Amino acid sequence: LDYNTFEDPEVAHNDSRSPNSNTFSGVYTAEDRQRVRQMYSGKLVFPWQKSYKCWWGLTVVSAIFTLFFVTYQIGFAAAGLYTTDAASSIEYSLLAIFVLDIMVQFNLAFYNGRDEVCCDRAQIAQRYMKGMFWMDLVGVLPFYPLALAIAGELHDSTTSQFLAFFRLIRLVRLHRLKDVLEFLQYT
Repeated sequence: LDYNTFEDPEVAHNDSRSPNSNTFSGVYTAEDRQRVRQMYSGKLVFPWQKSYKCWWGLTVVSAIFTLFFVTYQIGFAAAGLYTTDAASSIEYSLLAIFVLDIMVQFNLAFYNGRDEVCCDRAQIAQRYMKGMFWMDLVGVLPFYPLALAIAGELHDSTTSQFLAFFRLIRLVRLHRLKDVLEFLQYT
């Protein structure tokens, strides 16, 4: 064994990168994460970044707020599109958060089954499209205003309360709580 050419298998594993792929394999140290971040700076979001963790927390809080906001609207708010400017501001703010989250998810690197960070945009998009994209899309589509427009009651204050149940479709945003519950279970 020549010690001058000997490579530590752990170090060699950390630095391995196949020449034609966008995956980095091995156990990640802070230096490895910094190197990957520098290679893809401004292009991708990484799950270990504090900014992403804060964003994820904001989407979870927004999903919980959606639960209370939607049930309040169904139970107590007047029928129709939006009865106050405050309600419409809240609704549009929540909508903006979840639309931005869809864009973030299309740029979020992920760990594949071999504990490799995948930075390939096609694989990221394919994974998201096969997963939660459709649920996120349903959460931002305007089903309630469409139902009001189809029923011809868009600006009518005597709208049927039955149509208000179309607001419940937005509760699909609560799928984020599954990750929170899994996190809390194992901590």
